[in-house]
Amino acid sequence: MNRSPKHGQIVSTPNPVPENCCEKNKFVVILALLMAAAIVIFFNSASRFTDVELKDMENQNSGTHHVTTFNYSNILVDESSNYTSTLQTLLQLNGTTPCHNVTTNFTRLENLPAPVRGKIKLRTNIKHVLILVAYSEDGMKRCAGGDYFEVDLHNEHYRSRLPTMDYGNGTYGLELLVPSRWSGVFDLEISILFSNWHGMDLICKECPEPHVVLQQEIHLFEPSDEHFFSSELDEESKKVKPLKNLTRCTTEDFYRATWSGRWTRSWFNDVCEPDEQKRFKCLPDKHYQCEEPWCFGPVGRLESNGWQYSAHCSFKIFARDEAWSCLDRRWWLIWGDSNFQDTIRNIALFILDWKIPGTKATINDFTLDRTYERLFINPNCLEQGFRASMMFNGANDDRFNGEGLHTIMHKDHQERIKSHFTGKYWAPDTIIMNSGLHDGTHNLKSFLEQVDYTVDWWKNFYKNITAERKPKLIWRNTVTPAGTARQKPGNPTKLETYNLLMVEKLLQVRDELPVMFVDTFDLTFPWHYTNEYSDGGHYGRPPGMRGRPAKPHHYFVDLMNAHIWLNALCPASDA
Repeated sequence: MNRSPKHGQIVSTPNPVPENCCEKNKFVVILALLMAAAIVIFFNSASRFTDVELKDMENQNSGTHHVTTFNYSNILVDESSNYTSTLQTLLQLNGTTPCHNVTTNFTRLENLPAPVRGKIKLRTNIKHVLILVAYSEDGMKRCAGGDYFEVDLHNEHYRSRLPTMDYGNGTYGLELLVPSRWSGVFDLEISILFSNWHGMDLICKECPEPHVVLQQEIHLFEPSDEHFFSSELDEESKKVKPLKNLTRCTTEDFYRATWSGRWTRSWFNDVCEPDEQKRFKCLPDKHYQCEEPWCFGPVGRLESNGWQYSAHCSFKIFARDEAWSCLDRRWWLIWGDSNFQDTIRNIALFILDWKIPGTKATINDFTLDRTYERLFINPNCLEQGFRASMMFNGANDDRFNGEGLHTIMHKDHQERIKSHFTGKYWAPDTIIMNSGLHDGTHNLKSFLEQVDYTVDWWKNFYKNITAERKPKLIWRNTVTPAGTARQKPGNPTKLETYNLLMVEKLLQVRDELPVMFVDTFDLTFPWHYTNEYSDGGHYGRPPGMRGRPAKPHHYFVDLMNAHIWLNALCPASDA
């Protein structure tokens, strides 16, 4: 077992884990020459950002718990515009100048501090905006944006995706913020998935394979750490507001539309192997509980070898009886893709310890259909149970794929949704929705039409529900396509963009359609680089899934997602 010896300090293993002073009349000519030189330098190099500009970027992307406007995107959106129109403009301009037709070959981080005794050192607990500059094969700086970078910060105890802002001129801002609890040595690895917005193409036949364009070891330490001295710290960074302490998520926290979280683990079993059912029950009792406030409850139930996820708030891991109490007498209407089949099955089998009916006696054999009505009864207390109604939206006919949001345009599909709300006292109390994986084969124009239609339909439907109590609404962003699926039509570039388009539309009608959000894209992103944690589109397939490579299939990412659902339905007290 490996464990951090003290709160706030990670013990790393050896593994890579101007003065402007001019007199009024004396230096006019010199000043003019200097200004001319500055202009030439500016137009022949990538844009450099001043400390003030970096601070402005940081302020633009900072938010409170309750976000009532769209607070973060992957492109720079002017206050007078919105995400949808800005994206449309960028795509219309793409390819219209020589800048757009150059492919990124490698990158550099422009504003890292000078090494101290050979090490790049940054402070924990504050936000750093690292400037990534893209270069073409001939060593020239790119002058257009549209590159999609996969940015991975990790060590044995920590994994996260750094939010990346495209400034449209070949430079990108990476937001790095690591809490002091997880200080230590990190590997920053950046891969390029697509250049020049080619991830938005239906098919990109000439796109190169994803490849690493930068690797950097970074030492992140607490300000009080003996490795730091005040002379080494940037004066402006001292003024940055530190990270707030995490608390368990309340209802209000789920109104934040986009998340930027991290996976952490306080301890792990370095010889963790799957058991006979291919399950990873690797933490002994003394390390079974969460280290608060990063999560609350028995982290061992995630079967993740210690990994758990937190974002702007942290989540409770539910024990079996707590989960049954949360779900008792609830009725979920689930409108989404086949990931929902996995999540409901995993809630039943891993969280609720539900007894599998019939002859299908193992976790690996039991599956749910794409469309079903199912009542789950607590085998230890027959008075407890909950109902799940699954409506597949990958296609109107659930034998097929590739429709996504378009399914709601079918009148018979609409009627099947309405049929669940015919009673005044007995109707679903929760609607959980998602789309994404099946929208990847639609171009932007078609998808935006479907977004408008879908949101308007659900808004009008919700307004006319006659049940005594309006159901809770949860929009679950789509997962990050993984491994070999990263270059398919439904790739991370396109699906993150489609997520943001849908979220913006939902926020515009929040008063009429009060949706809570679960950002499963951010949740899954740190695990999407290979197929060890998913089959490409599904993170919750059964343990020991047939047809996998030799490496065992890890299913804990979807289990964490399932516990987040329970937190949304049974949150911490809002008092």
